[in-house]
Amino acid sequence: MVVFGKGEDQVSSRVDGLFNERSAEFESILTQKCICLKLDESSEQFNNFLEFFYVASTPFIYFVAATGKLCEPIIGEAITERSVRHVLETPSPTPPATTEAPAQSVEENTAEHNSEAEEERHRLELIRQQEQEHAEKQQELDAKSEEYRIRYSRNI
Repeated sequence: MVVFGKGEDQVSSRVDGLFNERSAEFESILTQKCICLKLDESSEQFNNFLEFFYVASTPFIYFVAATGKLCEPIIGEAITERSVRHVLETPSPTPPATTEAPAQSVEENTAEHNSEAEEERHRLELIRQQEQEHAEKQQELDAKSEEYRIRYSRNI
């Protein structure tokens, strides 16, 4: 299952467009591999989802395996068709070979590992930035709330 949490921000609108205006190939992957669920931030269903899963910010995409296991979510700017495909597309099993294929060289393995590690570092940095932005917005909201509370408590 793919759960898309949509907020009122521009990034959420872009991600919504990713699903609404998807290519035939992406459509095929989505319909064959999963059930898609979109939750609007202002909906009761979104609030119900929050009771069970941590949500730092919108937009987000959570992946729930058929076993019920939750996979690592994709958040904010990191959500692209490519990132969703990466999670949904599993390598097809290779038939047993009659001749042994040459093993990857140490350099190839190291380069592949470094590339994956770099992608993971970039993804984690994006998540940290989004959490920081969320914390800053929350502080602004708290300050405004306190300002209004003080202003209106004087008028009473």
